[in-house]
Amino acid sequence: MVNMNFYFRIVCALIASVMATHALSQDLSGWSDKTVCRLASSQQGAPQYLQEAKNRGLSCGSGVVKQQGSVIANNSYTMFSEDFENGDRRDVQVDDNGNNKWYIKQDEDGNSIFCNEVTHLWADYNLGSKNGANYSISYRMKFAADKEGQLETHIRKTNDGDYRASIYSLSGRANIEFARSADIFYESIASGVASTKVDAWSEIQLIASGNDINYLVDGKIVASATDSRAKNGFAMIAVAPNSAVCIDDIVVSKIKVKSDEITFFDQEYEIPDNIASQPNDATISHYYMKNDTLRLRPEAYKVDASSNPVKFVKQIEQHKVIDREMATKTAFSYLYYEDGLVIYDAMPPDGRFSMELDNSSYFSSHSMGKSITSYIIGHAICEGYIKSIDAPIADWPLMENTLFYGQPLIKLLNMNAGDTNVIKLWAGKFTKTGRNIHGSQAAGGLSSFAKNPLELANTKPVRAPKFSYSNLTADVLFNYMMHRVGPDFDSFIANFYQNKVRIEHPIYLEMNPIEGRPDFASTQDRIKQGVGRYGISATRYDYLRIAKAMMDNWQNDTCEGAYLKSIYDRRVAAKAGERRVGTWPKKDRRWGEADFSRVSNKYAGQFWSDPAGLSGRNVLIMTGANGQTIVMDMDKSRIVVISAGKALHINQKKLAYEPIKYGRIR
Repeated sequence: MVNMNFYFRIVCALIASVMATHALSQDLSGWSDKTVCRLASSQQGAPQYLQEAKNRGLSCGSGVVKQQGSVIANNSYTMFSEDFENGDRRDVQVDDNGNNKWYIKQDEDGNSIFCNEVTHLWADYNLGSKNGANYSISYRMKFAADKEGQLETHIRKTNDGDYRASIYSLSGRANIEFARSADIFYESIASGVASTKVDAWSEIQLIASGNDINYLVDGKIVASATDSRAKNGFAMIAVAPNSAVCIDDIVVSKIKVKSDEITFFDQEYEIPDNIASQPNDATISHYYMKNDTLRLRPEAYKVDASSNPVKFVKQIEQHKVIDREMATKTAFSYLYYEDGLVIYDAMPPDGRFSMELDNSSYFSSHSMGKSITSYIIGHAICEGYIKSIDAPIADWPLMENTLFYGQPLIKLLNMNAGDTNVIKLWAGKFTKTGRNIHGSQAAGGLSSFAKNPLELANTKPVRAPKFSYSNLTADVLFNYMMHRVGPDFDSFIANFYQNKVRIEHPIYLEMNPIEGRPDFASTQDRIKQGVGRYGISATRYDYLRIAKAMMDNWQNDTCEGAYLKSIYDRRVAAKAGERRVGTWPKKDRRWGEADFSRVSNKYAGQFWSDPAGLSGRNVLIMTGANGQTIVMDMDKSRIVVISAGKALHINQKKLAYEPIKYGRIR
């Protein structure tokens, strides 16, 4: 293959503005840009050619450049162009093997074009450089009128893979594939339909910019994909066997991208889920690493690993959907467990993110910790520290003058404790003060909130409360458990994780800072001030261990299993807020893909339940910000665990719903 160490720049001189002319004496709409330019330059006595060039936005000189309205026009420059007017192919690299034949001919208007000889084999040629990464290839093409034709455009082409866009002359069908020809691997990653023409010119453009691959026909995007597997390589134009195509005006343009720039948001430690676009990998990496520092703060509570962690038997299967999701979307980890076996186990490809991810990497639970808190409360009931889910929150001086005091535990578990007068649905800040209930603003935890008349002091629950999802309620639950367990908390929580769940790596419990002593916190101080929080940080397989412990308890009818069944039996309707989309086929049009929290219809003691498409199945769901998800089918012994950097850019229908419903991704 010829080494392409060249750049070709077309030297253009702007056409001077001309006065309005008489009507054109003939129709020039079907003439090529080059022909119009040639006539405009050589026949200055015929102003209709000048006017046509001006109407098309052409600059004419030694060549022709059309001022294209492509999606990258303002952020690119020309690396190479070929118009075939000088009688040779210059930098078009044709592998002349006897069957791969191309020739230059004159079109009807005298324009030179490049056409293939029809054979039973592919006809193709390479363009550009093997180091090309962010660039576009554009050209004009014309299918022969008498037969079905197929034309492919390849970009970032190497032996390790490439992206190729195809168009078919009669049907207009278009698609983008990721392909590794050496492995006979072809995966469709986008498709669409174009308005095709035969025996007439169309404009083709294929663009690779960062992870975005766009295919345009006549200036319109007909297929678009996000994929990161092919990084750089040549371009290619390829004509299928028995197809006849002519090519002209090839332009390869380098694109300037800012794929390594981090986007910063108002939230310091996580990406907001209510943004429509998927952040780039540099941004996702930055926020993962920022969030991971929280578990190492002085206020965090560490539970050491078990001396006898649960071991898993693996029977790993591969699936192209998993490969695509891990290479292009926002998931950090994906596990699927069924009936004693780990079936799917995947993480992003090496080098995609700036941090290394493996089985010892930590992921924040976010609101999945609400469900784990509920499970710990069940364990506290079974150990005799709490009477039942109907026991009132009493003998707790910290909450005496607040709306939570005297309410049965089940009210808080089901998020209908009537706290909407102090904190709004889905919110993590007090309505009147705007104070965040977590972090540095929340030093002193519940004790600080309970002193403030604009927050919890002297509050009463609203009348006839309905389901209202609240971070505050979950924190109250965790602190009530700590209060009831009291001085036994250290041994209680260690026994829970080390002997019941049997974790392999340490678990970090999130805590708010102690008021007055930010650099040190005793268990006694934590209980007294109520600084406990529902969130944890854990490794991917330890999240699976937590879910498996829940499932084992349910299936074996243990005391904790009876607790899980009791809160499930007393679940409540949870159709509150505009974020519910209801069914899998729909998308939340503002933000992206549906996920389990958005298709679940009921809430069962800090677990989501009754998801669309799984009617009649005992399914419990844990979800958290940025796409954290655990789904458990208690009847089929199936568990999905997803850890992620942003929600709604993960295909949970394929990764989670289908394995839970059918046993595999379909």
